[in-house]
Amino acid sequence: MNQNDTYGQPKPLAGITLAYTGTAAVSSAIPTCSCVRILSTTDCFVEISSTGTLATTASMYVPAFQAEYLYIPPSGFVSAIQVASGGTLYIMPFIS
Repeated sequence: MNQNDTYGQPKPLAGITLAYTGTAAVSSAIPTCSCVRILSTTDCFVEISSTGTLATTASMYVPAFQAEYLYIPPSGFVSAIQVASGGTLYIMPFIS
């Protein structure tokens, strides 16, 4: 069994790392998947969209080191911007 295999569903795809600062960063299009797991190293704001919309301070607040599982549209994008200091957003897409 591959270390990435799971019993049942969902199955993780290759992870994505997104560095963010006071200027919003956006991922490349994420392959068609059911959801993404995100985890940030500092407090940040996150925006998930189908068009690459940049995160703002009005986007969803995500506290540091708190994993979130979120729906993402097909070939969607994830964007992040810092609250007080830059960090890294780890994105793990899942397929069902």
